[in-house]
Amino acid sequence: MARVTRDIRLVPIAAAELLRARVLLALRPGRVALTLLDTGPGATPLEPAERAWLEGLRWALGGCAKWLPFRTDCLVRSAAGGRILRRRGLPFRTHLQVGRLPSGAFEAHAWIECDGTSLVGGPMESLVTVEAGAERIGP
Repeated sequence: MARVTRDIRLVPIAAAELLRARVLLALRPGRVALTLLDTGPGATPLEPAERAWLEGLRWALGGCAKWLPFRTDCLVRSAAGGRILRRRGLPFRTHLQVGRLPSGAFEAHAWIECDGTSLVGGPMESLVTVEAGAERIGP
């Protein structure tokens, strides 16, 4: 099993972006949703150093999300992670899923991937994936 890169310098960056995303979602949810659909530059394979940095970012976002005194659900983590990746010039893809739970309640889920690695969360089998710019909607 590969060792996870734990770069403590990424923790304050992750915490600040999680706070920013939470506040923006509360004040302007539509703008945050549109920002999620902007996936950054075109995909190119990452260098080993960038992959290590990406693993460190995943660790920092996950760790900070657990300890912050506000809700950091998948949409908040995806918005924060996407902004950090965009600033660094790394390609990523945002995935959105929607559906209904057996109870009838509406459910939505978001996650982002960079270079084939899920940075925040991952797919939920019970939901339908909605792809930005796709001609069809499906699992």
